[in-house]
Amino acid sequence: MGERRTRLFPPYNGTLTVGGIYTCTEPVGTTVPVSFNAIQVMPVALLNGFGNLPCGPGVVDVSWSLTSFPTQDVHYGSVSVMTTFDGVLLGAEQFAV
Repeated sequence: MGERRTRLFPPYNGTLTVGGIYTCTEPVGTTVPVSFNAIQVMPVALLNGFGNLPCGPGVVDVSWSLTSFPTQDVHYGSVSVMTTFDGVLLGAEQFAV
């Protein structure tokens, strides 16, 4: 009889977190949709995340962050990120991670 072994490589899932500062003084209960898509090369990793940020009279210069879904493909190196904030694409930015 054979023996079955489960092996995961790599042994973890990585994520990418992006964020910034936002202001949304729309009425309480409304939200701002935010999403991002990112790509890493060598090897290729396609990352994305999305969420809704709260609005209200006191939401001025507030920190926000979104974390991508976990994937075994994420790695150290450079990453290009395209963020959409309230339906507006904010140009691509490149970072070292």
